[in-house]
Amino acid sequence: MRFFFAGLLAFAFALLARADNFGFETGDLSAWSVTNTPLNLLDRVDGADIVTGTAPAGWAGVLTSSTWPVGLYSPVEGRFMARLGTCATQYISGSAPGNPSCYITSIKQTLNLDAGSVLSGWAAFFNGDNIAQDHAFVTVSSATGVIATLWSAVSGGDSRDTGSPWTQWSFTALTAGTYIMEMGVTSGADNQQESDAYFDGVAVIAPSIVGTTPVTVPVPENPATLLLPTGSIAGIAGLGRLRNRI
Repeated sequence: MRFFFAGLLAFAFALLARADNFGFETGDLSAWSVTNTPLNLLDRVDGADIVTGTAPAGWAGVLTSSTWPVGLYSPVEGRFMARLGTCATQYISGSAPGNPSCYITSIKQTLNLDAGSVLSGWAAFFNGDNIAQDHAFVTVSSATGVIATLWSAVSGGDSRDTGSPWTQWSFTALTAGTYIMEMGVTSGADNQQESDAYFDGVAVIAPSIVGTTPVTVPVPENPATLLLPTGSIAGIAGLGRLRNRI
């Protein structure tokens, strides 16, 4: 009987996790707040840069497998994963907004976490630029600013045109409160040569579960063999206690 009620509880929490679309299983970015900095497209006419239009700085969407680079990534759990890219559109102004200056494409959610709750997920990065102007990140913030950078990657170097393996990240809330989880990419300079970040399997483990029911998820061996059993992280998501969201 104890296992029966535990199963019902896990099922109820799984429904909450799907409602927040942590695994992107709605097939879109529902429940996520999307930031995609607008930019001016430029064309050189008679030696001068002429604004020819506007476009988002990056690409934000949900995929069943990566379309660029073809077939390199598959979802860690379920059928869908998020992909955020620097877009590599037509030449743009090198004067990006912000300090440091960059174009930002990101998705975020606001969560109320109990002390001891563990927030976790998976991220991967395709390095498509030959210089260090594309960055990818996962951060957790409070009202006063970024608390921790949980995962990051940067373009350039000898690893250009290669993909990193899926990497698991996690954050433990030391105090109860409101936290902002953000995942995304940034690009500076001309925004040429696309890099992409992939995100999946976000979950919250309630403090009453942490340390009492270990759940082991195998690390993917390489970017070409990333498809894991659907239940691996879904089981973790089912244990999360989520209360408030955007």
